Amino acid sequence: MTPAELKEALHTGRNVFGTLIVSPSPFWPKVIGDCGLDFVFIDTEHIGLDRQTVSWMCRAYAAMGLPPLVRIPNHDPNTATVVLDDGAAGVIVPYVETPEVVRKMSGATKLRPLKGQRLEHALGGQSLEPALSDYMARNSGNNLLIVNIESVPAMQALDEILPIAGLDAVLIGPHDLSTSLGIPEQYDDTRFLDACEQILGTPA
Repeated sequence: MTPAELKEALHTGRNVFGTLIVSPSPFWPKVIGDCGLDFVFIDTEHIGLDRQTVSWMCRAYAAMGLPPLVRIPNHDPNTATVVLDDGAAGVIVPYVETPEVVRKMSGATKLRPLKGQRLEHALGGQSLEPALSDYMARNSGNNLLIVNIESVPAMQALDEILPIAGLDAVLIGPHDLSTSLGIPEQYDDTRFLDACEQILGTPA
């Protein structure tokens, strides 16, 4: 699957399947490659992976037809652009609770390499020159932006977060969500299941 195909699948509601990768061992690509997955999810929020290692992992899995999504450790747009430069097909942003975070991450992923005032103006609605707009569509249009919804405030802000241009999907963080609900790791609790239903918009 290519990043463009993964993006289309997400936007058309097709099921896609991936797995979390926490080890840089060269043993895993062969194992993962035999599982029939659509993408991989590399975590740098909770796992100590350096830039060189992440780049190797991204390029290895991409060469196998598994678009690598990288969860970054913060809300810094520069961190997002770094992992994209290193071969990520998309960025997963942790613990998002406001639309402002999604907007700036949309700029980092979809409007690369715009920076500074030009980026701020574009995020504010200023139209781009046709050649520049075409360039962005070709070079950054298929970069994926996914945000973690894993708290009560995030759930309360969903109506503001979901319509933001450039957002491709949301990902539930079950541990943090259950903690925010006051029922840590009680994944069978109806309050947790109801929260998942609200986030996903389908029965949990």
